[in-house]
Amino acid sequence: MSQPWQPPQPGDGAGQQPPQQPGGAPQYGPPQPYGQPQQPPQQPGYGYPSQPPAQPQPGYGYPQQPPQPSPYGAPQPYGAPGGYPAPQPGGGRQQNVLLAIVLSVVGALLGALLYGLIYQAMFDESTGELSQPFYILVLVGVLTGVGPALFARGNWGIYILAAVLALAAGVGGELFGTAMLVSEYMTGGDPGTFEIITSYPGDLWDAWDADNETVNYLALVLPAVGAIGLCAGLQRRNG
Repeated sequence: MSQPWQPPQPGDGAGQQPPQQPGGAPQYGPPQPYGQPQQPPQQPGYGYPSQPPAQPQPGYGYPQQPPQPSPYGAPQPYGAPGGYPAPQPGGGRQQNVLLAIVLSVVGALLGALLYGLIYQAMFDESTGELSQPFYILVLVGVLTGVGPALFARGNWGIYILAAVLALAAGVGGELFGTAMLVSEYMTGGDPGTFEIITSYPGDLWDAWDADNETVNYLALVLPAVGAIGLCAGLQRRNG
């Protein structure tokens, strides 16, 4: 015989919520019965302190960090504040030693030819005296020193070579002028000037040396002074 239905008594477990499975959503409020420990929440939620987001590591797919400035600073372009000074126009040295020597030799030959012509023209037939044009000697040195001054700037070895060539041009110009005077007034044009220079160099030297005095020899230093002065002056002007 069936028993009559009786209402559930308090404490029999009726009406209670089933237990939550581990790993489920966090429960708010007091812990549930059955003595099961609650799992720590996997995601931040109410009542838990927020964790700072993890910093992404540099690698594929992450934006690269901007480069850190160097303690010494990046090189600045020419002319920029704090960078290297901009090169001055025309201040660089143009070095071409071979061209400088060639131009110096050509200048010495031209200077000797010019000086010989003027030296011969300075002879006074009525008095038999010969004047020595000092300013032409300086011009001979300038012609000889143009090449080194422009293309071997600061090269004192080439400067000294130009001075020696200028001195030789001064002496050669006077010998050339003397050969023209001898050919014109002493031999009547036979032998000629170039034959005297090539065939009778000893006699030509004696004829030139006989009329020279100490001041004439000292004046032959002027071509060397002119060459050195031009080279050093251009070097000082251009720095």
